[in-house]
Amino acid sequence: MFKPINAPIWVNFKTAIGVNLEPHRPRSFYFPIFTEKILVFDRDITMNIYDQAFYEDNKFTFEEALDFDTGESLEHWIKLYWNSMMTLQEYLLKRPYPNPEVLVFESIPKEIIRVCEEKS
Repeated sequence: MFKPINAPIWVNFKTAIGVNLEPHRPRSFYFPIFTEKILVFDRDITMNIYDQAFYEDNKFTFEEALDFDTGESLEHWIKLYWNSMMTLQEYLLKRPYPNPEVLVFESIPKEIIRVCEEKS
């Protein structure tokens, strides 16, 4: 509903795959950049969306839901989320988010996935 007009047509969160830019220890999977269909968002905004959605869904059911009220509307956070959208290349140049949400909007070919293990 709030998807901006300038968002690429291939943006489909039902098929998106979340990835990290830094490896997880002791083992992680990695692959080379193989597509332009990678976008980065500010994960801190994502967390506020989840918190506010939880609050709005449960404010009359659970008293604890009050702890999740961000003080802003869900629409506010979703608009900020879309405004935080940038390509991976733009992100790597600026690195504006300390906590990036990196999403690949294309299947990752299994042939290019490798395993990185920490040597002990």
